[in-house]
Amino acid sequence: MANNDSSALTLKVMRLSKPQFFPSMQLNLDPASEEIGSDLSSLLKTATYSQPVKYGFQLFPDKEKNFVSESGNNNNGKKCDLNLFPITENLILPESFGNLFLGETFTSQFLLTNESLNPVFGVECFVEIQSNSNKIVLFDSSRLTSEPLNDGADAGNKEIILNSRQIYNFQIKHEIKELGMHVLISTIKYLDHLQQQKSLRRVFKFQVENPLSIKTKTNYNPTNPDIFFLEVQVQNQTDKKMYIDRLNFDPHGDFTVISLNPFSSTEDLINLTDFDNDDAGGGTTALSRSDNIHAREMNYIGPQDILQYIYQLSPKVSHVVYNDSGTSVSGINVDSLRLSRYQSNLGKLDIAWYFEMCTGGRLQTSQLLRNPPGLYPIELVSAIKVQGPFSPIGNAAFSDGQNLQIVKDLDNSNKKGVTESEVPLYTTFSVEISVSNTTEQEMNIEAKIVNHAPQDTANGPAIIISGLHQHSLGIVNPGATVHFKFDFLASEVGIFSVGDLILSDSNSGFSRIVTDFFSIFCTN
Repeated sequence: MANNDSSALTLKVMRLSKPQFFPSMQLNLDPASEEIGSDLSSLLKTATYSQPVKYGFQLFPDKEKNFVSESGNNNNGKKCDLNLFPITENLILPESFGNLFLGETFTSQFLLTNESLNPVFGVECFVEIQSNSNKIVLFDSSRLTSEPLNDGADAGNKEIILNSRQIYNFQIKHEIKELGMHVLISTIKYLDHLQQQKSLRRVFKFQVENPLSIKTKTNYNPTNPDIFFLEVQVQNQTDKKMYIDRLNFDPHGDFTVISLNPFSSTEDLINLTDFDNDDAGGGTTALSRSDNIHAREMNYIGPQDILQYIYQLSPKVSHVVYNDSGTSVSGINVDSLRLSRYQSNLGKLDIAWYFEMCTGGRLQTSQLLRNPPGLYPIELVSAIKVQGPFSPIGNAAFSDGQNLQIVKDLDNSNKKGVTESEVPLYTTFSVEISVSNTTEQEMNIEAKIVNHAPQDTANGPAIIISGLHQHSLGIVNPGATVHFKFDFLASEVGIFSVGDLILSDSNSGFSRIVTDFFSIFCTN
């Protein structure tokens, strides 16, 4: 970019960018024509082999022996039989200004030349960039200290003198942080040899595009919406292949996060490389070489392709209050629960990406938002399997008015390897349920358990309700928590839901259904 007026000074502006590989001029040959002996085929073959770089052939080092070509020349390498290489070994500079993407660092070189036969005095250079909502000064020569200039140009604290054919050049860098139209304005002021004030102004416009499209989605568990999953989809909006070097999620202060992505950044692969174990006489790897390469390729994304990441978020401060022994739930902190349920800000994404030749940038999103799940007037605090009155596993007893003992460490002599949700076949078990009143009014709460048809078998329901199907919990004060239990019998082997829980308030008429609020694994 240069000016063509009659000014004594000329200004040239060039965007500094890294070179690219020159594409090959592939000239495919017909193998059948070679057998026939076509003169044209032989001519084309001679032309392609005489200029291997131009036509996409490559030379590879041969460790065992040198390659001898058909002409008898001994080359320090061997040729690939097929000219299928899309690029050559040559590098070229971009022919145009190119595209600018959000997060890139825009670097430009300014070249100011005195084309007249007379010197110019008091040269001042001022460069600024304007976006839709911002204006930033990138360079101001009047604020520079004394520095030696190129080609012998004289510099004082605030004055630049250019003799005939002398050059003054400078470089600017700017990180693009906004989309849309950007205007680069260059203003040059100087005094000619007659001490007349002259000025030169050049304006360059360019569009900044978004390299990535980011979409998010939150998935909640109906029985426990406090722990949820955040899906992030990153799409490459450019026409180039891209490498995602880093994608970090910085959660909001109210949440903690667990990344469920195996390799979301290059740092994740540092400790997963091959290393030799001399003592063992072989190689010991945390990740095989092929898996390591595959893991790195997972972060490559082609044009318009999508990468998906997933994170598990949970409240940093627990709203559940336990008893002194920590074995059972005594209540909840309604204020803490309300704060986490209505928090819409989730956090920010920090992304570093690269194109070929390691040109790239860094993006940081604004706060990712969600639709808050809200707070139910009647909240299901917990549902825990406890030992039933006739269960052969464990030996804990319960009585009315006492807290039921939670099955955590089972007696190994009775049943080894049984988890908290595992139940032997034809064994009764109980589920202790805790619900809380999160409103500011009294509630008269009723709880009802209902089996649903999908888990029915030929012999009847897989989980049979053993005992009462409904409980009247009475008056529950604001913020209070009540506990109750339902008894069940497992009649089929497999994983089954105990049913749906219906919670209702006779005072306000509110009612909610918690579908599949608890599941068990029935074993032989």
